[in-house]
Amino acid sequence: MKHLTLVSIVCALVLSFTGGICIAQETADEVLNKVKKACDPQDKCKSINTMVTTAKIKTFDGKEGELIVELKKPGKVRIEVKGADFAILKICDGKKAWDFSTKDGLRELTGKELEMLRFQALYLAPDSNLKEIFPKVTLEGEAEFAGEKCYKLKCEAAPEFSSEPYIMYVDKKTCLVVKSDEKHIMKDQTVEITTVYENYEDIDGVVVPMTIISEVENKIREVKIESVKWDEDLPDSDFEPPKTLGN
Repeated sequence: MKHLTLVSIVCALVLSFTGGICIAQETADEVLNKVKKACDPQDKCKSINTMVTTAKIKTFDGKEGELIVELKKPGKVRIEVKGADFAILKICDGKKAWDFSTKDGLRELTGKELEMLRFQALYLAPDSNLKEIFPKVTLEGEAEFAGEKCYKLKCEAAPEFSSEPYIMYVDKKTCLVVKSDEKHIMKDQTVEITTVYENYEDIDGVVVPMTIISEVENKIREVKIESVKWDEDLPDSDFEPPKTLGN
């Protein structure tokens, strides 16, 4: 379950940068342009090369810890969660990926787990090209969430990622994603995740959800983002396979 925490968190963070997909009665290109304007009004994301996000996390099993997500273009991502009695790390250098935990030690990710982390690294990038990642987006009608009308969108990833479709719920008034339903493959098991995004704030020109709440099998995980920094100096060594956590 701790490994599941990482993937859903990465998914939540990327939605903050892309803003989801807002559908009116226009073409897909027109819709994506509206989304970009809502979440990146200063057109800043295309010039961002790195990001560092820190947060407090309460895991599905009730444990508290700290989350750090580092991203460096092209396609490099490092996701670390530390608690009093556990530690988890996922790394992708753009081509290969690794997983480290205090329980299972270090292992290289292959197959669908590798595809998923590579997908997340591209999806998380502030300047991610949604039309390449999701070549097919379908409006499946309207839905209501938290008393507000939303667009319900089915987003199908490119075949190379072997990803299940993402269902996104976009507030009609703000064009921000307020909820998503996703399926992720974790150690050959398909897990369904429902995530809610709240308390959006403008962080140096990019709109980010500061509270992210996920549910899996009636268990709740909560992330409260404390800071997001752009264009920090991140060495390539941060994205190399670790020998032990912290190396």
